[in-house]
Amino acid sequence: MRTRLDPVRLDRYLAAALFVGAELQVFLSEAAGWALISQAVVAGLATASVAIRRRYPTATGIGVQGLLVLEGLYTRLPAGSVTVAWFCALYALAVWTTWPRFVVGVLFFVVSDLAPTLDDPAELNAIGNFTAVVVLVMVFLRIIVGRRDR
Repeated sequence: MRTRLDPVRLDRYLAAALFVGAELQVFLSEAAGWALISQAVVAGLATASVAIRRRYPTATGIGVQGLLVLEGLYTRLPAGSVTVAWFCALYALAVWTTWPRFVVGVLFFVVSDLAPTLDDPAELNAIGNFTAVVVLVMVFLRIIVGRRDR
């Protein structure tokens, strides 16, 4: 007989592993002073959110996106564990929310992604293309996977 790990417990393990990985990445990076502290806090919050994403998918999706956009205005977090946590947050938003909350979350994602680039047409174009692809993937996940996971 095959046993299945409880999804909530799995999220907790994943959050712990991502947290450790993110903090190691931050402390091994070139960041110093306030940038180091800021990156450590944001990386910790973003990765820890994986543990609560099933219970609070809207707050997790919007919260992690907002944190990373704000952090991106001042410094750049190392890609890796934080990126995985961001994907987990967007997955939760796409699959485990009601349609109205999903629409609000997607609108927040689009506005928060594009707003920092409005003064640079080249960057706006690049980020706009990325944002469009992410939104399409979220809609696809919502329609296909959302049916299975509810």
